[in-house]
Amino acid sequence: MKTIICLFLLFSTVTGINAQSSIYSFSIDSLGNTEQINFSDFQGKVILIVNTASKDSLNTQLSYLEDLNNLYRDSGLIIIGMPSDDFDNEPLSDEEVGVLYKNSYAVSFCLSTKINVSGESICPVYKWLTKASENGVINTDIKNDFQKFLIGRDGKLTGIFDSEVSPLDASLVEAIQVDLY
Repeated sequence: MKTIICLFLLFSTVTGINAQSSIYSFSIDSLGNTEQINFSDFQGKVILIVNTASKDSLNTQLSYLEDLNNLYRDSGLIIIGMPSDDFDNEPLSDEEVGVLYKNSYAVSFCLSTKINVSGESICPVYKWLTKASENGVINTDIKNDFQKFLIGRDGKLTGIFDSEVSPLDASLVEAIQVDLY
C-alpha cells in the first residue's frame, strides 16, 4: 500500500496537479503555547509531520524520530510531532506531554499542542494533509497514531507513510534523502 501511495504522489507531481494552498500558509501553537510554529519559516526545508501519542503501542517511534532528527536536521529536515488523542492514546495534558517526551524519549524536534487529526474539529494543517482539494494530490484518512507525511523543499506533499513504518525504515529514509538532496 505504501508503494502505491508513493507512486501516486510521484505521478501526481509529474502530471502537474497543483495544490490549492501551500503548507507554508499555516501556523500552529507550539507545545506550551509560548510561540507559534510557522511553516513559512521552513521554506526550502523538508518537513516530516507525525501525529503522536504517548500511550500508543508505537510510542517507541518517538525515540526513532529523534534519531532521524539528529541524523538529518543539519541537512534541512524539520520534524514536527503533533500530539493527538483522536485514537484515545494521548490522555496527557500539553504540559505532561512535553515533560514525558523530553524525559523519556529525549525529544528535541518541534512539538505542537494537542490537535485533532480527523472529524469536525480537524486541525487546518491536517485538513490540508488529508484533502486533495487542499493539497492538490490525494485524499487520505488518518488511520492511527504515528502516520507520517513528508513535505518536500517546495512545500508540496511528497509521501505518506503508515503508522507501522518506522521513522528509520529504508523507504522513509530514502524518500527523505531524495527530497533533501
